[in-house]
Amino acid sequence: AGAEGATAGAGETAARAFVAAAGGDDVLPGLTVTVTRTPARADVTVAGTSLSLIPGWQPRITQHASAPVERITG
Repeated sequence: AGAEGATAGAGETAARAFVAAAGGDDVLPGLTVTVTRTPARADVTVAGTSLSLIPGWQPRITQHASAPVERITG
């Protein structure tokens, strides 16, 4: 999402592909991806439910990344 010419949709696709490559629903069920992109900044939040060894406990995991949008300047 932060690459020059990229879109918020590209950031969401990349995040979903990363989770899918790591095992998808088998490792992070209930996946949600939220992307916000302004002309200066890209923010991506990925959340899901972690696997648990304790019956009945399903911790919610959230990770956020923020980066400046690449752009040609002066």
